[in-house]
Amino acid sequence: MKSLLIVFSLIRLSMLPVFPQEPVPAGVDKQIWDKVLNTPLIDTHEHLVSESTRLNRTYSKTLYPADDWTIFFGSYFQSDFAVSGMPKEVIGQIFSDTLDPVAKWDLLEPYWENIEHTGYARAIKHSIRMLYGIEELNRESVPLLNEKYLALKKEGFYKHVLHDVANVEACHVNHIWEDSVFALNTPFVELDNPDLLMHDIGLLGMFSSGQLNRESMQLLYEPAGIEVESIGDWYRVIDWWFDNYASRSVAVKTQDAYHREINYDRVEKEDVEDIFVRKIDGSDVTPEEVKMLEDHLFWYCTGVATKHNLPVKMHTGFYAGADYMNLGNLETNMTHASQLCFNDQGEGRKFVFMHIAYPFQNELLAVVKHHTNAYVEMSWSWIIDHVATRNFLKQYLTIAPVNKIFVFGGDYQSVELIPGHAYMVRLGVAQVLTELVSEGYFSREDAYVIAEKIMYRNAKQFFNH
Repeated sequence: MKSLLIVFSLIRLSMLPVFPQEPVPAGVDKQIWDKVLNTPLIDTHEHLVSESTRLNRTYSKTLYPADDWTIFFGSYFQSDFAVSGMPKEVIGQIFSDTLDPVAKWDLLEPYWENIEHTGYARAIKHSIRMLYGIEELNRESVPLLNEKYLALKKEGFYKHVLHDVANVEACHVNHIWEDSVFALNTPFVELDNPDLLMHDIGLLGMFSSGQLNRESMQLLYEPAGIEVESIGDWYRVIDWWFDNYASRSVAVKTQDAYHREINYDRVEKEDVEDIFVRKIDGSDVTPEEVKMLEDHLFWYCTGVATKHNLPVKMHTGFYAGADYMNLGNLETNMTHASQLCFNDQGEGRKFVFMHIAYPFQNELLAVVKHHTNAYVEMSWSWIIDHVATRNFLKQYLTIAPVNKIFVFGGDYQSVELIPGHAYMVRLGVAQVLTELVSEGYFSREDAYVIAEKIMYRNAKQFFNH
């Protein structure tokens, strides 16, 4: 099998160049760079809205307050602004739709100088360079950037950005915005071009206590046409979503680690039936009862997902945003991840632990090395801490099975940010493979095969493509 993969990789390499070329980075083997640059990526995590939603501007103003060049500086980078000391009122002005492009730059520039070296910023700069040919951000270039941003946004621009610029074959999308509504609790939303944007079914609306109220649950039980008075009724609602949408999905996703530890105990149905009724009716429930209910429904939902052959993606590690992260919860993620793998009890769940559990990535190496049902997903980590992520990948390739890792996901809400992030992934992968070849650990042919697997083939084979 390995010899066939080597032949396949060498054939693909002999066909290069097929993709717009980037200069070989300092210290990177040119042949390895050519291989990495021209291998398509499967993007295993995004939060994109449909292209038509972007073009028609039928999205939440919370998501995209202004349709201009500052779209590059929202999302993660906005938190870097806050952490660097930018006042909230200045952030509001930058992302408003009332100021002209240059006035926004004048507000942004003093803080940009403090954080343009970070991974978040490097990804932005690479995207702007790759999409628009603009090398430097300054007062003179911002008007041109705004003009080119608006000009690119037309029918077919998602495919252009992903295929032609980023060399991304397809994206997995955990859709958290439905038109103008924040839809974190909606399991599945129709997306344009499902071969390009593949869907993860969101689990939070099914089991997270913050969503288990009549108003939120209505978004799930009304489409199913099922009145919910008992936990058995709620099972039928959950089953309905999977029966109707699992065949059009690639995985399920939960962000529950943002509000609790991921220590889901096995709890029996009879122990939570009364808790469920009291919770959805707004009666008092204790924190201990809330945990019991969430734990029970977590195992039910992931069990149904597994019956439909859908892996379970779980947020682990760092929190997006600023000034609220409970580092203690992050520290326990991998202890609980290991216990989840044990508690699966041979039922066949495949747990995909996301974002390398940063900053506790070494513990994740132990989990995936030991457990047959543990997998690693590296989205977002490359721009949180590029050096730590590169070191993680190098360690991983000397520790654990190479088929259990997926190296790229942008984790963005704006498609224009993906090319720069993809470039940083290619840079990191090429650096790691160059080092391992130069140190004599791998041959160059080994490096070609590994690049093909971790960037493309693993995700293609593992997920329901």
